Amino acid sequence: MNGRFSTTEMESVLSVSALVCSMVDFEAALSRVQSSIGIIPEEIGVAITAACQNVKIPAEKLEILAPNSGTLAAPFLAELIAQVSEQNADAASYLHFGTTSQDLIDTASVLSLREAGKLLEAEMKALATALSELAKEHSNTVMLGRTMLQPSPQVTFGLKVAHWYGAISRAITRLQEANKHALTLQFGGVVGTLSAFGKAGIEIAEALGSELGLTVPPAPWHTQRDNLVELASAVGILAGSLGKIAIDIVLMMQFEVQEVSEPMLAGRGGSSAVPHKQNPVGCLVALSASRKVPGLVSTMMNSMVQEHERAVGAWQAEWPTLVDIYSNTAASLTAMKDVIEGLNVYPDQMLDNIKNTQGLTYSEAVSVALTLKVGRSDARRLTEVASRLAIESDTSFEQIILNSYDILNVINRDELTELFKQKGNLGVSQEFISRILNNRY
Repeated sequence: MNGRFSTTEMESVLSVSALVCSMVDFEAALSRVQSSIGIIPEEIGVAITAACQNVKIPAEKLEILAPNSGTLAAPFLAELIAQVSEQNADAASYLHFGTTSQDLIDTASVLSLREAGKLLEAEMKALATALSELAKEHSNTVMLGRTMLQPSPQVTFGLKVAHWYGAISRAITRLQEANKHALTLQFGGVVGTLSAFGKAGIEIAEALGSELGLTVPPAPWHTQRDNLVELASAVGILAGSLGKIAIDIVLMMQFEVQEVSEPMLAGRGGSSAVPHKQNPVGCLVALSASRKVPGLVSTMMNSMVQEHERAVGAWQAEWPTLVDIYSNTAASLTAMKDVIEGLNVYPDQMLDNIKNTQGLTYSEAVSVALTLKVGRSDARRLTEVASRLAIESDTSFEQIILNSYDILNVINRDELTELFKQKGNLGVSQEFISRILNNRY
């Protein structure tokens, strides 16, 4: 795992082996395009394409040799040329004509990131669907709102989940837009002018983009890395949103709270030392990613500062960083999807936790009602006195209010009793749930 969480699918599409396959695809496509335009002989393009179908580039060997040149490109090309030469020596002499190592690596990376993005988007949509269903199911499930980790006026569990959904929905849109900007062909030659092809450079670029299914940007982006950093940031924001969901669930899973729990699966969540525990391992994976990924995104941002037409070190730092960003986030995403799809929710415990506050969560409602009668200052004073008395005497806040002469002098008992009805203190929660769920990606 290289010290990171990931998924089998993400590890596969971001493996060095997958990157090498994309590099072979780039070289084969380039030869076809050049032969079709007349840059190299037509039969050479056919021969290179045929030879590339039979090559077997050892990824492990390239990883060992890469430090000698600072990139996989040099050992890859040496191996590719050698293997193509065994099949057609003339064809091998035309490989990689007019392009450069960064064109090769960047485009291959983009092809791999395209597949990685598909994996993320599929899981994000599955999570969004699960969150939407959960929010609707619990749109009327009343629970404590909590601010600064302290009991506050009630919300519904459905509203909390709808906010989780909103973050994932926006993350889908954000990733889709970032993919459009970043997943483009890199093809500029040595200094980004395609000088080896004269006036045919743009024609070749357009044809190569078509061959690979990539958008062709207005110009090469060798040392202009903003779109790639935007993509890394979009994935990083997703990791943060998943972490937010996870921390809420972890806090609600505490033994003293017990409002939700992760799905019970054999061999998952147990403690090696304390038999009664059910550890929030799905949330653990998400929280781990939310701690690590921001630093990785920072590395990508630091790598934007690149010298002139080709960078020394900054460009080379990007790919392993991107692999870690995507891998950790993919693990987080899959873990949270599994958690949400099987989440156990305990509405009765949510009500019990409200009751355990002795009615103090209604202090806002009382204070607002008093403010309309006696003004903000006196309302706050009366409410604070009643709250302290409830705590000190271990008496319900409602009982203190209903027996307060000063308060009954300005608000009648029926009005006060109405303030302590749960359904009357949820504001426009239902409307917010509908607005969030209807604002789809």
